[in-house]
Amino acid sequence: MRSLAYDLEFREQSTRIRDWGAGLLLLAALLWGWCGFLLLTDYSVETSGGRTVACSSRLFTEGSTAN
Repeated sequence: MRSLAYDLEFREQSTRIRDWGAGLLLLAALLWGWCGFLLLTDYSVETSGGRTVACSSRLFTEGSTAN
């Protein structure tokens, strides 16, 4: 009877760990998606003079660097 209690506890713990892993995997996928979105979209920068400059996406630049 004692081994049944250990078996049930082990199954509950493994289910909890699996659910945490799935949640963390989903979080990582969302962060990678956000990073890809930021790399692919155009953005604008406000200069010190108050002017707004439109910039192309960081992934598709004409120069050799993203700066």
